[in-house]
Amino acid sequence: RYERRTMNSFAPSKTGESQSLASRQPSSRAEMIARAIVIVVLYASVGILCLRTSPGTDPDIWWQMSSARWMLQHHAFPHHDPFSRLSPSPHWIAYSWLFEIITYSAYRLFSLLGIMGYVVVMVLAILAVMHRMAGRLQGDFLKAVLLAGAGIFSLSPSFTPRSWLFSIFFFVLQLDLLHRARSSGRWQKLLWLLPIYAVWANLHIQFIDGLVVLAATACEPLLMRFWPWPETPRLPAGKLFAILGGCLAVTLINPYGWGIYHSAYGLVTEPGVINQIQELLAMPFRSVQNYLVLALAVGAAAALARRKQPDLWRVMLLLMGLVISFRSQRDVWFLVAIAVMILAEELPASSVVLRPLPKLAWPAIAAAVVAILFAAGAIMHVNDASLRARMSKKMPVKAANFILKKHYPGPLFNTYGWGGYCIWKLRMPVAIDGRAALYGEKRLDRSIHTWGGLPKWSANPNLKTARLVIGPSKAPLIQLLGLKSDFHQVYKGKVAAVFVRNAPAKASPAKVPLRQTPPGH
Repeated sequence: RYERRTMNSFAPSKTGESQSLASRQPSSRAEMIARAIVIVVLYASVGILCLRTSPGTDPDIWWQMSSARWMLQHHAFPHHDPFSRLSPSPHWIAYSWLFEIITYSAYRLFSLLGIMGYVVVMVLAILAVMHRMAGRLQGDFLKAVLLAGAGIFSLSPSFTPRSWLFSIFFFVLQLDLLHRARSSGRWQKLLWLLPIYAVWANLHIQFIDGLVVLAATACEPLLMRFWPWPETPRLPAGKLFAILGGCLAVTLINPYGWGIYHSAYGLVTEPGVINQIQELLAMPFRSVQNYLVLALAVGAAAALARRKQPDLWRVMLLLMGLVISFRSQRDVWFLVAIAVMILAEELPASSVVLRPLPKLAWPAIAAAVVAILFAAGAIMHVNDASLRARMSKKMPVKAANFILKKHYPGPLFNTYGWGGYCIWKLRMPVAIDGRAALYGEKRLDRSIHTWGGLPKWSANPNLKTARLVIGPSKAPLIQLLGLKSDFHQVYKGKVAAVFVRNAPAKASPAKVPLRQTPPGH
């Protein structure tokens, strides 16, 4: 649509109104510079938001890097859990193994700055593909920028060092490819999905969300045969199902084959776990980002309702996005990407068509964004020392160093949020960590019950056998352990406290009565 509008606006007018046509050709250098500045401001602002995060406080990045460290040390992929106190060791696979290797390598090279760099690069890459999709569908420059900005800002709670950033990037990229193929009728564009899924399946388990959208796209021509729909599909169902089959096949190019789908099934069939983990809960609507997601969803629904001819594909995608994203706030990116695509296409474009920026402008824009981010990082004192200082305010850094210094042995009893860091730092089996699906609903509930100091808290078998306890200083369990004779406190700071089990008292030897000599001897 953008290309057609651009060509028509510069075509000779049949009425000869050259002055009117010239007025619709805003090709001045100043205007192009202004547009470049707007783009720089958008990307730099998003990058600065990433610089304000604290990657070291993420509870999962530490056990994920521990997994990468284990793989590199053993030159193998884990099939059983090597990090927990569960016995016997349960079946467990590192389905995000490639992401873990990437982040661990970044950490080894640049410490926490490397993890921060991963977040910045991936978030800006997501913004780039979202902006490209919106700009292709929407001829109005400002509307495309605002849509991309609204989309990426609504995802700011996801600016963490997680593998889901790869899923967001590939999902937006797939949406753009699907839309272009459907609009042009050229199914060959979808062949790009094969290498995408070959990589995606080794980075994050939510490649399955992309397969769901691809399957819905393949089913669209079949549904149109049995359902009265005004629009005719441009892509044949046979070609779409062939692409879907090829994508399913390439996802098996991973260390675990079909096993990765078994793990995915286990992740979505733990309703108790979903109800306990905050990021898996529905949006609480306590932040601007939550309401921005709602606004995008309502806007996309209204835009589809205004169409004279409804579109089955867009309706199906929007309904899937509403179900998936309103079920779990971690997955709002699914709905946001679809809503941005719909709004970019459905919103009316300006009558003034702008010429695209020259190709040489983009390296200059990228250089300007990088320069601004480096300057902002210097002004905000973003360095490894400051990132570790932020981390020490929420993670048991000093407590873990104290344990290592004193060489306290396990077994260890710890909280859910600190399990990953204890795996990384202490290198001993933990009672629980961020892999909620591995531990299951009962163990997770029992851990929450124990740390909350609820009745029968001392009946936790992991606590009964623990010789070392580390937890938040203000946790109810820490206060109760101070009153219990089995443990004594060896460390307490603002963030964490450490307790060690008292050694059992040695039994005094029984006194043997003196043997009396019988008379006459």
